[in-house]
Amino acid sequence: MSVPFHHMDWLEDRIIPLHQTVKVAGDPDLREMTLDQIKITPTNTYLDIKIADDANYYLLFGQSGTVPYLTDDKGKTYRLHTDDPQNMVDYPGVRRMNGNKLTFTASPYFDESVKSLTLHLDQVMLTEKSPGGTFTLSLDEPFPKKVRFKDNELTIIGASYEKDYLRLRIKRDRMEDKRLGILFAVPPEAKESLYPELQQRFDKGIGIDSGAARVRNDQDDYYEAWIFAPELKTYEIEMYREAAPVRIDQDITIPVSK
Repeated sequence: MSVPFHHMDWLEDRIIPLHQTVKVAGDPDLREMTLDQIKITPTNTYLDIKIADDANYYLLFGQSGTVPYLTDDKGKTYRLHTDDPQNMVDYPGVRRMNGNKLTFTASPYFDESVKSLTLHLDQVMLTEKSPGGTFTLSLDEPFPKKVRFKDNELTIIGASYEKDYLRLRIKRDRMEDKRLGILFAVPPEAKESLYPELQQRFDKGIGIDSGAARVRNDQDDYYEAWIFAPELKTYEIEMYREAAPVRIDQDITIPVSK
């Protein structure tokens, strides 16, 4: 079968600059994000979202809670297909966009009567790329121990060392939350003596606990964090926000008419 085809017959994508600022209230790190541009193709709708150039974190959309989606002014819904976070790791000398490229299924490309889309955004998940706070801890000190992190006060109710892990127990204030949204770690140089053990574990397919604070039993009134570390008298503990939910709760209208 022969089908006549010429590149002049290709349909051009509709690329619409937006530069719409979305303010975020109540979060210590994410103050705002920008809807940078939208691209409407015959098959999909693409939305670029930017965050601050110096952001020490990246965002994930659609990982928890209500997945973001688009609706047009005719009532049609466009579901989130993929979320491509940019610049999750900083590379020295390399400058890339901080933000996310979202792909939604379908598009209003062939319906010129559609004048606007609305982004329904419930929450995003925020993860820090470098420590957002530190504290010192000794296994001999009295517990509970209060620790400030961002806008919150954490209560460490106990600590112990077992089999290459420093184990922390952190008070669980809300029984409905199974994760604290904070990752605990020691600086890389403190773990150098354990690198042979680390490699052996990987070779055996055992892996290493990430240090994320979460419940091990639903009935526990505390989170537990297992930190891969040598046995020391005093620890310098780093804290990162890890997949921490940030409430947005906004419906944002995006004009798309020609």
